[in-house]
Amino acid sequence: MIKLHLADQDMNVVVWDYDQHTSRFYDEDGTDLYFNSSVANQIWPEAFKVSPETPGKKTQKVKKLKIQLGLGCNFSCSYCLQGTEIAKASATSTNDANIFLKKIDSWLDPEQLEKIEFWGGEPLLYWKKLEILVPALREKFPNLKFSTISNGSLLTKEIIDQLNEWNFS
Repeated sequence: MIKLHLADQDMNVVVWDYDQHTSRFYDEDGTDLYFNSSVANQIWPEAFKVSPETPGKKTQKVKKLKIQLGLGCNFSCSYCLQGTEIAKASATSTNDANIFLKKIDSWLDPEQLEKIEFWGGEPLLYWKKLEILVPALREKFPNLKFSTISNGSLLTKEIIDQLNEWNFS
C-alpha cells in the first residue's frame, strides 16, 4: 500500500492509499474510491466503451509495432500485470524470430511504421532472439525508433553497448 498526500483545489491536503496489487485507491477512512463509468464520462467525455455492440476499429496502418518476445521474467513481482499469464506461456525459440521475419512484410505497410517496441516478460531474457530480430529489422527499417523496457537486472556493459549500437531507447 502506498500512501499519497495530495492537494485538492483549495490546497488542502487529502490522503489517499493506493494498493498497487489491485490498482485501487482508498480514502483515509478506507472507502474504496472506485471510479465508475459516470465519473469516467465526466473526466473523459470523448472516450467510448468498446463492446460487442460498439467494437473497436482495426486498421492496416500500423504506426507502432509491439513485438512480444515471451512472458518469461527473472523476477516475480506480485503487482505485475503479466504475472498471471506466465504459467500459460508456451516455450519460445530463436526459430520464432526467423518465422516472424519471413512473414512481417505481409502484415504491415512499412511506410506507416514509426516505431518498434520489444516486450517481455523481461526482454533481455530473450537476447539471442533480439540478436536475430534487431539487425534484420534495422536493415529493413533503418529510420525507425527502436525501444524496450527492462527491469535492468540483466544489463551488462556489452548489452548496453549493443543496444546503443542498434540505436535503442
